[in-house]
Amino acid sequence: MCRRDRPRAALVGGRRPRRRLREGLTQRGVDVASEFAAEAGVEHLADVAAADCLVVDMAMLSEAGYTGLGELLADWSGEVIFAETARLDADTLDRLAAKVREQTGCVEPRRGECPAGFPVCVLAASFGGPPALRRFLLAFREPPPAAFLIAQHIGQGFSDVLARQLGRDGFVPVRRARAGAVLRPGRAWVYPVTERLALDAGDRFRRAGQWSGDVLYRPCIDDIAADVVRRYGARAALIVFTGMGEDGAAGARMVTEAGGAVWAQTADSAAVAHMPDMAAEAVSGACSRGDPEALAAAFSGWLSRRGHARPSRTASE
Repeated sequence: MCRRDRPRAALVGGRRPRRRLREGLTQRGVDVASEFAAEAGVEHLADVAAADCLVVDMAMLSEAGYTGLGELLADWSGEVIFAETARLDADTLDRLAAKVREQTGCVEPRRGECPAGFPVCVLAASFGGPPALRRFLLAFREPPPAAFLIAQHIGQGFSDVLARQLGRDGFVPVRRARAGAVLRPGRAWVYPVTERLALDAGDRFRRAGQWSGDVLYRPCIDDIAADVVRRYGARAALIVFTGMGEDGAAGARMVTEAGGAVWAQTADSAAVAHMPDMAAEAVSGACSRGDPEALAAAFSGWLSRRGHARPSRTASE
């Protein structure tokens, strides 16, 4: 299977039982992560964290339910699907399940089918990263049919500078990621330091709270990898470049377990090899290594083998 094919929904509605809704969605390939009345919405923020979307049953909502729903939605930044289930027949359930799949991006692939859409690759780096990232991006002779997310540990206020430096001479445009911007293949996006961003079902960056982990290593590579795996499944990839620390090791495991691909820079080509070494060790050999130009060639080969159009040419080809 090329990607996770069962979206997770949190059911929110009136006080009446939602057994038919829960069972109907489950039978149609939608897992129910949680279920609660709208009156107590804000009390269930922790419960909806495991959900890809909220399914709001508008039938029989009380005044208190509308108030609770409003408070919940004020703190929820994911997908919301409104449903009127007063007449809950098979056709209504079919349409609702299809809408959940469409808006969460969890469309079941046919057997043997390659993942729909473009791959998303996290470029992770710390100490010595900007020169390595620049060499990697300059190796492409045309924009590849994939999007790059640059997770470079850097000081606050330098994300724009890094984006300008990395995109100055190459064929891959580089921008700083901002809430509301839409991810596109053939481009690279530098993550900010001060706010965590994730990607919604429409490939749009959205605010996602605070980074976890050590404050010295921001943006958090493991957080970004987790967000990308949750959204893109086997279309996720991770390349770990030079750096200190272990940020990226957990992300490498998550990408590998999801069916994606992981690469790491070689020790002899890295300013500091600890971070790529830890990533390679975390996936127990399921990780190829190379210098930045070799990693660009390996990534292009991966794209070609997966059947994505316009495999990018690199300087080594």
